Amino acid sequence: MFEFILLTLVALGLAVFLTRPKKRPRKKPSRSRQRKHDATTGGAQDPSGILQAAQIDARPLFGSDERRVLCALLDWERQHPDAYMVLRKVALSDMFRLSNTGSRSAWDSARTCFDTRHVDFLIVDADGWPVLAIDYHETGHYERGAGRRDEVKALIFKQAGVTLTQIDKHTALPRFLDDIDAMLTTRLEGLA
Repeated sequence: MFEFILLTLVALGLAVFLTRPKKRPRKKPSRSRQRKHDATTGGAQDPSGILQAAQIDARPLFGSDERRVLCALLDWERQHPDAYMVLRKVALSDMFRLSNTGSRSAWDSARTCFDTRHVDFLIVDADGWPVLAIDYHETGHYERGAGRRDEVKALIFKQAGVTLTQIDKHTALPRFLDDIDAMLTTRLEGLA
């Protein structure tokens, strides 16, 4: 089982790497930006100096409740060979392309919404297109002011035409997996 999870994580990394849009070349930072950078890095130009001063520790990728959901989704994926793939912790900026249709400041603000958000689980079709995103709300999710962030995320998914659903540790997984089948069947019927 561990090998399968490890293989899935490697496949996720490869899929994200291969589907990332090419980045635009960055402009050379202005002197004022360079001074801000120098102030935040203590004048060090070499990131390795910054990292050597920091303490970096490994941490678990998911808790026991989230692991339970992942295992259920991977079992569901095995029942749908060659049709769908379950990915974990996918950034919205990897899923969606944001086009600049307004001012630069509005685009920068929208870009921030994308860069700072992810979904816990994403189901993609055989061609790699996102079809269903699942947000897992851990204990204490709403104690950290997540309501507004959830609203923004829901708006992004609605505009992109991708279904977003939310679950928590009280969700009955067998029924939820049936609901996934129903949502995807409805989606396929809409495409036909």
